[in-house]
Amino acid sequence: MAKSATTAQPSTTAKPAATTNPALSSLPRTALVVGTGVSGLACALRLAEAGFAVASWEKRDVALEVSSVAAAIWYPYKAGPKERVEQWALETLAELERLAEDPATGVRSVRGIEWFPDGVEPRDCLRRVPEYRELGPSELRHDRARGITLRVPVVDMGMFLPWLRARCIERGVQFVRREIRSLDEAVEACALVVNCTGLASRELAHDDDLVAIRGQVLRVAGHFAHDFVIDENCSDGLCYVVPRGPDVVIGGSAVEGREDLAPDARETARILERARRHLPEISIHDVLETKVGLRPGRATVRLEAEVPRAGRLVIHDYGHGGAGVTLAFGCADEVVRIATAARQASEPAGSARP
Repeated sequence: MAKSATTAQPSTTAKPAATTNPALSSLPRTALVVGTGVSGLACALRLAEAGFAVASWEKRDVALEVSSVAAAIWYPYKAGPKERVEQWALETLAELERLAEDPATGVRSVRGIEWFPDGVEPRDCLRRVPEYRELGPSELRHDRARGITLRVPVVDMGMFLPWLRARCIERGVQFVRREIRSLDEAVEACALVVNCTGLASRELAHDDDLVAIRGQVLRVAGHFAHDFVIDENCSDGLCYVVPRGPDVVIGGSAVEGREDLAPDARETARILERARRHLPEISIHDVLETKVGLRPGRATVRLEAEVPRAGRLVIHDYGHGGAGVTLAFGCADEVVRIATAARQASEPAGSARP
């Protein structure tokens, strides 16, 4: 995509324009979503629910997407800006809580504890989740001065991604296996493109602000934990223990700029050492699988519209860091608002749909 393209940011609350926008003349009610991680699937579903005819280009099976590696607990991690991220996170929280009522989705509501270092305040949005409570003095550990308990959604991505793809198909989304080298290919194919290609947007959208954040997690048997633990009080990295029913995901790591996908035995040892503060009995022999993924890191999530040329619109939705599932539906709803506003602004006066 040419770097000279202009950026358009239709208001998500504005009323339909009364006159035609010449840059977006006759924008059709069709959309092409590029990318089928959790963000791309959420966008495809929301657009289809809003009445768009949607096609989705997928590079590979959903089981191979970066999203499938995630521990996938609702938690706004390594994503900004703070205000927008917390709003998207709360909107997604409401949707995941609804989905947790259906076991077939792979979404469960799980209680747990987060430990904080002295002087660190819980994120504002955490105070608004179910069963949030500050731990009292009798509940604190000698080596943990502050903690909270709360209940949040945990997502088994091995179940959720295929379930979400199936819901898209039910809504008429057409999936096409296609790998692209430039977003220009998508722009040639459709007037409205939603770019959900994550880290690949470094090349596809010429975004030098994206950086890979390498994450490694371990999978162990489900009997090791029934409540989650997130511990920010570790001097050598974040520790989390996330039960998903049949298994437990233990993490983690967040190494910026490192892009190899081979499991690192030294990193595994460090993850286990941190985890033993909460699961003393865990050992290397309990590890069923080690998984590595590259988070799409960016100082701020890119969710905005771009006009590459007259009559064409690209909405970018990527750079969610370690919060892909946490932001997926909130961001998708904003994508729909932008797409709907842009289409209405492209219509001649009096021709907009009611």
